[in-house]
Amino acid sequence: MSSLKSWEATERAGFGQSGNYIERLIRVPLNHEKKTDGCFDLYYFIGKPLGLIGRLKTVLFCAGGPGKIIRPEDENFLQFLIEDNPAPYQIVHFHLRGSGFSQMPPSNDFDRFLRTRYAVNDIEEIRKELLKDEPWDGIVGYSYGTVLAQQYAARYEKKVRKLILIGPLSMHKFKSVTDPLRVEQVFDEYTKEVEEIRKTIVDNILHGNEEFKKLNEADITTIKARLVEVFDKIEENFSSEQFVADEYEKLKGLGKLKDAGLVNDSGQEYSRLFFNKLGDLRHIGWQPTAHGGLNERQVEALRIIALELNPNLEDKLGNAEDGSADEDGSDDGSYRVLYVVRAYDGFRPRFVKDWLATVATARQNIRAAVRAALKKSVGRAGVNRFIEKIGITDDRPKVWDPATDRNKHGVPTLVLKGDADPATAGGQAEHYFEQAITGPRTFIEFKGVGHGFDLPTVDIEKPFLIGSVRIDPGEFRPGETKEVKGSIATVPQVFESDDGDVRKITRSTRRSGLEFEAATILPNKVSVLVDNNTPQAKDTERIELIISHPLYKLKARLSRSKVPAFSESWVDGTFKIFDRKIKLKAPTNLEPELQFIQGSERIDPPDNVSIRIKNKADHAVRGKAKDWIYIPDEGAEFEGPCQGTDLPALNCLIYSFLEMEHSDFKDEKSEFMIQLYKHDYLKTVESRGLNNDWQPGSKTTKSILTRRSKNIIQPLQNHLTKKA
Repeated sequence: MSSLKSWEATERAGFGQSGNYIERLIRVPLNHEKKTDGCFDLYYFIGKPLGLIGRLKTVLFCAGGPGKIIRPEDENFLQFLIEDNPAPYQIVHFHLRGSGFSQMPPSNDFDRFLRTRYAVNDIEEIRKELLKDEPWDGIVGYSYGTVLAQQYAARYEKKVRKLILIGPLSMHKFKSVTDPLRVEQVFDEYTKEVEEIRKTIVDNILHGNEEFKKLNEADITTIKARLVEVFDKIEENFSSEQFVADEYEKLKGLGKLKDAGLVNDSGQEYSRLFFNKLGDLRHIGWQPTAHGGLNERQVEALRIIALELNPNLEDKLGNAEDGSADEDGSDDGSYRVLYVVRAYDGFRPRFVKDWLATVATARQNIRAAVRAALKKSVGRAGVNRFIEKIGITDDRPKVWDPATDRNKHGVPTLVLKGDADPATAGGQAEHYFEQAITGPRTFIEFKGVGHGFDLPTVDIEKPFLIGSVRIDPGEFRPGETKEVKGSIATVPQVFESDDGDVRKITRSTRRSGLEFEAATILPNKVSVLVDNNTPQAKDTERIELIISHPLYKLKARLSRSKVPAFSESWVDGTFKIFDRKIKLKAPTNLEPELQFIQGSERIDPPDNVSIRIKNKADHAVRGKAKDWIYIPDEGAEFEGPCQGTDLPALNCLIYSFLEMEHSDFKDEKSEFMIQLYKHDYLKTVESRGLNNDWQPGSKTTKSILTRRSKNIIQPLQNHLTKKA
């Protein structure tokens, strides 16, 4: 009789590498404070580029939802950091516990482990397995992901270097409210601001697009008024337009839509498409951004909404589409995680309101009060089947406030808000910036931008940044000058050479008939990924290539190798480096005793950069690790997130914040910020920070909290005036 054995997570799952992605399962505790509660398999995947040279920086993405599922091939905010980037990153995504491939047992008894505080430890388990003793170079949180990212930074402040919070959520205005009447007042103030944001979105789209030029002011006023009525009925009966869209056929079949008055003038229920477009109002904002087809989505959404609210507008807007043919527009996400986490972690306004009102007046126990608040929070229609499945415990639901002592941190942070984003109404993002972050931080509010954070493209004619190299100078004796080094991760570009002139060769007209997809440069050889798309085997002997690195170029000659038909192979070769150039910029927060010796930059292929630094002081100095940006020489031709044309502005922001010290980012008045200002996208830009003694992991006190820097808007105005 054989003894019992356990299969490892990797042995059970069969995940591995597929293209640019590596998928993994790790076994983690359900409760990190009580390991006897058991474990579950946590899924994550890593995206990384081919042909990489040097140490990769690593960024973690915390998705929305909670429970939003991201797959390796899905588009996301950080995809650009892997693709078409001369200094790429590896990006880590994971499925929140209980969702996607990170499944837990189906019994709702395990719902007690669906809390953000447990997911914080899951992230730390991923970091330890992937990075060992190294911190995350950055964590980017979006929507609910900002809640998780904030809590992680507070608990593991030394384990993350940068934080970016996009559309952050906070229920701080409910935090100290106990009187039921005051709770209702706070909620009413919130819903009133959401209503005004929706009206502004509708008003700007209808007035700003040719497709609606036939509408008169009376038409527009009627659309806005009826839209308010529709959202009020949804809130009262079902709580969420997304729930109505997801459960549409069931609600329609039961007659619940008609009972709720969600019908047009002819008594016909609004279509599923209509409710999906109502949900789109949360994301699309009103800025007429062409990038990503946003403006087309705005026009489509308002046309469908207007025609369903008033079918008589067909003569002005054209025929209505058949909404019954609309596909299920629900996002990929876990209902279990969504309903459990947002209730117990307290970041959904309707439930927070109903919970506080219930617990303030109820005489029953906590479990009964939670059940009553849940039932009330999903509307009086009483058809939400998910609420009855939530595992109720003796835990009191929290009211999420990122600024409590437990949740504050000093990690350098970029906070992004759209003023046409209903999800962050009521000063939620501002609260993070003002109260929840004690270290260096920048707050940017975009005019007319929704929860989707669709920004325009920009052209950067004068690149201010290729990437950065992290340099730790270490200890200096009095008066000492020494050489220090750092490593740069890059993905070189490969071109076939025509007698040394790369300009004669385009990607579509290779002399050899082969494609060269990637290259890896080693100290004594080069390896090139050769793709043969022809029906015959191809010989690589004597093929000459130019390999372009952001800091140098090399001429390579491939060795003899047969690449089979319709196959790809890595082929080695010899190389000779030429055009070796680099220019580093010392961070503005470099220790004042230390002097960077300009012109001392040296490249040690394949990925090392060395510089010389002098200690001017008559005492020993410890230099701290910092990001030194490297910039292109004049006339350099390459593209990346911060150089080229038609660059997504959001990418420029994210990349430059990740690459630069906060003091440099704060002071940078780059071309893309100027273009955002000229196109009227910037509403508020403000930075605050501490002195140069701030350290990751240090806890600041209120007495030394922050110094306020000047708003960037005025410097931009001055800059534009000078240019004019």
